[in-house]
Amino acid sequence: MKRILILGSGYISGCLVHFLTRVCATTQKYLVTVASVVPKELEDLATQFTNLQTVVINVKEDAEALHDLVGKCDLVVSLLPNDMHLPRLFMYKAAKACIDLRVNMLHASYNSDELIALNDDARQNGVLILGELGLDPGIDHLLAMKCIHEIQEQKGKIVSFVSYCGGLPAPECSGDNYLRYKFSWAPKTALGNLLNGARFLENKSVVEIPRGGGILDETKQLHFLPELGLEGYPNRDSLVYLEKYGLSPHIRTLIRGTLRYTEFSKRVKTLIKVGLLSDDAVDFLDPDVNQAPLTWREFIASLLHINLSTGNNDANSAFRTVLSPTEIETLTSLGLLEDTAVPKVGTPLTALANHLEGMLQFKNGEQDVVILHHELEAKYPMLSSHESVCGRKEFREIDFIVYGDPLQSNRDSNFNQPINRTPTTTPHAYSAMAKTVAYTLGIGAEMMLNGEIKQVGVILPLTRDIYLPILERLAHYGLFAIERILNE
Repeated sequence: MKRILILGSGYISGCLVHFLTRVCATTQKYLVTVASVVPKELEDLATQFTNLQTVVINVKEDAEALHDLVGKCDLVVSLLPNDMHLPRLFMYKAAKACIDLRVNMLHASYNSDELIALNDDARQNGVLILGELGLDPGIDHLLAMKCIHEIQEQKGKIVSFVSYCGGLPAPECSGDNYLRYKFSWAPKTALGNLLNGARFLENKSVVEIPRGGGILDETKQLHFLPELGLEGYPNRDSLVYLEKYGLSPHIRTLIRGTLRYTEFSKRVKTLIKVGLLSDDAVDFLDPDVNQAPLTWREFIASLLHINLSTGNNDANSAFRTVLSPTEIETLTSLGLLEDTAVPKVGTPLTALANHLEGMLQFKNGEQDVVILHHELEAKYPMLSSHESVCGRKEFREIDFIVYGDPLQSNRDSNFNQPINRTPTTTPHAYSAMAKTVAYTLGIGAEMMLNGEIKQVGVILPLTRDIYLPILERLAHYGLFAIERILNE
C-alpha cells in the first residue's frame, strides 16, 4: 500500500483526503497521513476519515520530525500557504528533505525562486517536484498548454493571451456583503495577495506594478459572462510565462489576472489605505503583551492617527477628516468601526483575516463558483490555397466554470468538514475551490505513484504527458472546459 503525506490541514485537505481514500479508492489503496500545526483541524479530519493518520508537527521548526515523516512515505503533497514557501520556512525544507530521501513531491502553489534553484539537486537524485498543480495555478496551465500546442502544431503564432480566474460566491449568494466576496480558501493568503506586485504585457508595452496594492488600480471591467458583472486585476508576473508557455517574444498582449465582482477593487482599497493588510507585528496585537485589547473602532483610529475624543455626537465625524463617505461605508459594512475587540493575533492582516473569515463565510444553502477564462488570438502563415489554414486569424475562448455543493446547516465554517446529505444524494460535498484544487492534485498524485510521469526535477505541468491525462480524468469527474473557436 502506497503512503502519502499531506502537509497542511486547511480548506483543501479534507477534499483531497476524500479523493485519495474514497473517490479513487476503487483502483488504488493509499495510506494517508496529514501533518499540521493545528490540532483541532486534525481532529475534525480524523473524525471524518477513520482510516486517516494525523500528526501534530510544527512544520516550520521541527526538522527532525519532518525528516522522519518524509522518510516513511512514497509521496509528499504540500497544501501549505504561499507565505511559507521560503527557504527559511517549511516548504523549502520539505523539498530538501524529499530530495535527500528520494521522495517525490507535488504542490498547488507558485514555484518560488528558491524551489526552482533545487532543480539540479532534484534531477541528480532522480526526484520529481511537480508544482503549480491546483486551480490557479494549475488547471489554467493545463488548458492553456493544450490550446497553445494545438495552435502551434498548425504553424500558428499566439499574438495575444489573456487569462482571468477567480473563486467567488455564486451570483445569487454574493449580495449580502459590501465586497460581494466570501472565502473559499485561506483568508490570510487571499487578503495578502492584494498587495502583490505584477508585471504584464499590453499592446507591446511592459507594465510593472510594485508591491503595495497598485494592482487594484489596473482593474478592468470584463466583457465575458456580462450577466455576472465581472472585473479583473493583474496577478503576479505574467511575463515569466513567455518562456514557460513557449510563446513568441513578439506577442502583443500577455495578461494573467484575478476575477472579482464589479466594485470589489474600489472597496477593498480602503483596507489597504487604512493599513489593515500590513503583516508587520504590532505591540498591542501581541498576545503576550499584558494590555487590554483595542476595539476595532479604536484600532482603525490608531492606524489613521485620529483622536476619537475630538468627535461630536456624530459617531463617524472624526473619521470623515481622512476618509471619504464610500470608505467609511466600506469599513462600517465590514464591522470595522464597531466597539468589538480586535483579536490579539500579532499583525493587522492576521486580525483582519480572522474577523472577515467569520463575516464572509458561506451560509446554509449557499455555494461558491470557480470561473476560469482564457482568450487567445492566433495568426497563421499564408499557405497554398488548398490548405485548411491560409493566412487567417483565429480567436479562441475557453471557459472552465464549476459550482460547489450547497452548504448544509450541519456543516460549520471549516471547509474540511463534508456535508452530510440525505441517503439519496452524495454523502460528501465540497466547495468548487476545494474540488478543483484537490481533484487536480489527487490525479497528479495517482500519476506520480503509478510512474506515469517520467520527468524528474522541479517542473510545471506544461507537457502533454502531464496535462492531457489530467484534463481527461478531470472531465471524468465532471470538471471540464468549453472552448469556442472563431475564424476571421
